[in-house]
Amino acid sequence: KKNLNVLPPHYKGINYNIKLIAKNTLILSLLYSISFNPPAGGITRILIKKLIKRIYINKLKQDGITNAFYTKKKNRKLKLYINYRYFNKAIVKNHYLILLISKLINKLRGVKWFSLFNIKNKYY
Repeated sequence: KKNLNVLPPHYKGINYNIKLIAKNTLILSLLYSISFNPPAGGITRILIKKLIKRIYINKLKQDGITNAFYTKKKNRKLKLYINYRYFNKAIVKNHYLILLISKLINKLRGVKWFSLFNIKNKYY
């Protein structure tokens, strides 16, 4: 609960978007109904509204479904479990080769002035 009051630092001009493999991809998986435990459904809706209001999460612009369910912990509180496996299959993966980045840093070592164009030429 303490961590929910502090947002990570935001840098101007840097917004990360998650791209899906196909637009309007519907991610199907085994769905666990939370109707057997009505308070859990209410808790979920309240939690999601609170997180959206605090801008910790954003609404998804594409349709997507993944399974989520609650289990009771030893202290009788509910624990939310989310299976991201199907969601991860639909996400476009970003691949950055660490070796190329280290080579770039070695080539730029000792350089006092450079522009973005120089970096692109060295990197690619």
